[in-house]
Amino acid sequence: MNCKTTQDILNSIIDGDEPALAPQAREHLRECNECREWYSSMLQAVSVLDSCEDLVVPDIATMVMVQLPASHPVSLRLSSRRSPGRFLVWVGAGWLFGLLFIITVLWAVTHWLGLSAMVHACCTAKISVSVLANTLMAGKALIGVAGQG
Repeated sequence: MNCKTTQDILNSIIDGDEPALAPQAREHLRECNECREWYSSMLQAVSVLDSCEDLVVPDIATMVMVQLPASHPVSLRLSSRRSPGRFLVWVGAGWLFGLLFIITVLWAVTHWLGLSAMVHACCTAKISVSVLANTLMAGKALIGVAGQG
């Protein structure tokens, strides 16, 4: 068995597997000084990595981005990202303009129909709702009569 195949099998053994060719790899390990040194260094590396439970990996991307000058193209792209707050402001403005549009259309329709004085009187409580309803019913009757004639 050659060294490359033996090292591949020994990697599997280190990972916890037991390949079919493990006995031949162990036999090669007893005979080959280079593979014994390699296997020993791999076991040391695994033990060092296993002992580092609380290894903190720095956020290198953030560290680099902070050090970029403000005029760098990547910095400009990151600073121009839209925040959710801006989106919510535009949604609120859209609702406000929509509401103002509806109020304007209603105002124009009431003036066009000549109901503005009646709506104003109703809103200022100068006439009761029943008087307004009776007036509207009479208006409907007149429109019905005028439409038939």
